[in-house]
Amino acid sequence: MPAPGCHHRDMSPEFRRDDTASRYLATEDGQQLGLIDFTLSDDRDKIVILHTETVPAARGRGIADQLTRFAVDDIREQGFKIVPVCPFTEAWFDSHPDETDILGVV
Repeated sequence: MPAPGCHHRDMSPEFRRDDTASRYLATEDGQQLGLIDFTLSDDRDKIVILHTETVPAARGRGIADQLTRFAVDDIREQGFKIVPVCPFTEAWFDSHPDETDILGVV
């Protein structure tokens, strides 16, 4: 039971795409938890995922996995293919073989 005057709430991350910064963001209570940097391919039909990062305080919570899932779903909805340059994203696709239909090459 929380101490009197304390409010316990389950926080869950929010995910969004920031086209201005070319990144996907995971935030919680206004704090950034993680990000995925991306760029549009030269032929403009693929999203190249460059880097995935989780802040140290949020590691171990599956933030990078959840953010990658959000990005893959968003990119699929936009009609692009994905080129994973980031080692985390490459490993994510290795463990999600049902998603590899969205992969492209540069």
